[in-house]
Amino acid sequence: MKTGIRRLCHFIAVSGVIVSVLPLAGFARDASPEQVIFARKANERELGGAYAELRDELKKKKPLQFLIREYAGQISSWAQDQSYWYPEGSGPASGEDTNAKPEIWTEREEFDALYSAFLAETAKLYKIADTEDNVALATQLDVTGQACVACHERFKTKDEHEFEF
Repeated sequence: MKTGIRRLCHFIAVSGVIVSVLPLAGFARDASPEQVIFARKANERELGGAYAELRDELKKKKPLQFLIREYAGQISSWAQDQSYWYPEGSGPASGEDTNAKPEIWTEREEFDALYSAFLAETAKLYKIADTEDNVALATQLDVTGQACVACHERFKTKDEHEFEF
């Protein structure tokens, strides 16, 4: 019981952080490159955190289904918001510290295609989370992670804090 309460408190804390960062996702058109990049990095951490939490929850002997649905929903929501994270002028040419490669803007069609593939996989993930088929969900989480990695390999420079799938 104590573990369940601790997990519930963690869920509430994570949800509070997400609610506080969400407004950053759609403000790109009025923000400076520094602000956009700061928000993008924060949002990427939240997306990666939801991925890690879902992965870890699925490994537990008795995963909590409400947490699984919540983390899958967070992943899906963050993925939908990503379309706002890379506005023109928020790349390396801005002079700001970013891991986004300039090819995001010079090869936008390829970037958008990889993003669309990732978005489709997150939608599947979210749908499977409602079935409570955790084996299928774990498989789809791996597929979703690989769609994410495909874009990272092409359009992101590696850093020392890179999340491993």
